[in-house]
Amino acid sequence: MANSPTARADFEPDWATHPGEHLDEYLEVNNWSQAEFARRSGLTPKLVSEIINRKNPVTPETALVLERVFGLKAEIWLGYQTRWDLLKIRAHQRTKPAPATGNAQPRTGARPRSANVLKAG
Repeated sequence: MANSPTARADFEPDWATHPGEHLDEYLEVNNWSQAEFARRSGLTPKLVSEIINRKNPVTPETALVLERVFGLKAEIWLGYQTRWDLLKIRAHQRTKPAPATGNAQPRTGARPRSANVLKAG
């Protein structure tokens, strides 16, 4: 059944929009330059440019600023960022070879999995 809860839970979209694209559209609709938006929001012009150019993520703090200026809930801005991040991670995982199966045991002194952090580059 296509609309079953299981089918929906397995759905993984193959696209996402970086929140910077949405920010850029909001600036266009309001006829604001990046500099004017930076002045109104209290964000640095560099940060605004980096978000729009996908070089910097929307953090919870930035999402609250965007909520205050545009009225769009911070959770929505963070949702855009989360979907973007997940898509990038899934794409990266698809390019990695599948892990070996079997009874492999971690070596003594191995770092716990929580120490392995994906760093944006």
